[in-house]
Formats: sequence, structure tokens, C-alpha cells
Amino acid sequence: SLGMFRSVAAWGSLRDVLHSSADPALPADAKYTAERRLGQSLDQERIALYGRQILEAMVFLQSVWVSGAGVTSANVLVLSDDWCLVSDWENDVLGLRSSSTNHDYLQSRDNPAVHAFGHVLYEMATGGAPLTSNTLPPEMQTTVPVPVLQVLDTIFNAPVGDRYEAVSAPLLLSMPIFSTVSLRARHARLLSVPSATTAAHRKLLTACGFVP
Repeated sequence: SLGMFRSVAAWGSLRDVLHSSADPALPADAKYTAERRLGQSLDQERIALYGRQILEAMVFLQSVWVSGAGVTSANVLVLSDDWCLVSDWENDVLGLRSSSTNHDYLQSRDNPAVHAFGHVLYEMATGGAPLTSNTLPPEMQTTVPVPVLQVLDTIFNAPVGDRYEAVSAPLLLSMPIFSTVSLRARHARLLSVPSATTAAHRKLLTACGFVP
């Protein structure tokens, strides 16, 4: 059997922050009841800071052949008001189903990792439940900051076909809302994966036909 252990994040997950959960340790059905489906949106500065860190994590994970498509607001752990970490990435390595309620929808997209990030961004911008399609509510045009809308539009309204693949985490990082964010040294620390582990992971993925 395989056990994964990580330090407790006192602030809980990003979803806990959006819903102002008094006790992040409570079960999900106690924290996110039908009466509390709508949370509190974040301001543009925190959206940009958390978004930048999530995208940086996704770029790194993809560099070691982990898709990052399982990211949700429930597995982004918030360590402080300016620091978050992506957790549960091992599910991708083990081939486990994402905890996202939109798993099947996301897997049907050409770039599920980018769409997964789009759903997290949508939740940060609106405090609402994850989208169930790639159609943005029209009322967002007047309630969400323009730079955030530009990113969401890039993700969800990208052309289909060959051009669609051009929408990637590095492309989103180059957009002004994220590229202008200054990260502290602790934010910029990269996860170190032993080269032998990386080689073994690639060999496994190659054998399964996921990479050439």
C-alpha cells in the first residue's frame, strides 16, 4: 500500500477560504451545505497571486509528466493570505480519478489542465460553484475585473482545432495579470524530484502509451 502525508494547512483549502469555513477540518458536506453554495469572491490582487502560484505549479508538474488536470479549489491549500500550494497531484501519477465534480467534462476537453485552472479561477472571481460547461454567465461582464475576464475568455472561448492547443499554462502566465505578480523567494521554490523517480515515471507513462 502507498501512504501520502503532508503538513496540515491551518487555513484549509482555497474552497474553505472562499466559503469562510470556521473549521476547515470538518467534512465537506458540513462546510458546503446547500444553503452555502455561494462563497465570497477574492479581490483581483489575491486572484492574481494565487493564480500565478497555481499556474507555476502546473508548469512544473507538466515538466515531470504530471498533467495537473486534477487541480480544484479543494486541493489548493492556502498557507497564508499570500501563499498557496497545489496538493493531491499524486492522483495523476497513480491514475486515480480526480475529486472534481466536473471530472468527465474536463477530460473531454483538448487541454483538461487549462480548463481545470479556469474553473478554479472562476470560483475565485465569483465565489460560485464550479462551472458545468464552458459557457460563462453573462452577468460576469459587470461583476468580475476585466483582467480576470480576459483570462477566462482565453480559456473558455479559445478557438477549437489546432489553435486550441496553444492555450497552455505558460501562455496564461504571460498574461499581464499574472506576469506582473512579484513572488517572494518562498513562493518561487520548486519541488525537487529525484532524477531516478522522474525517469521511472516517464518509463511507466511510455509503457502505458501516454508519452512517446
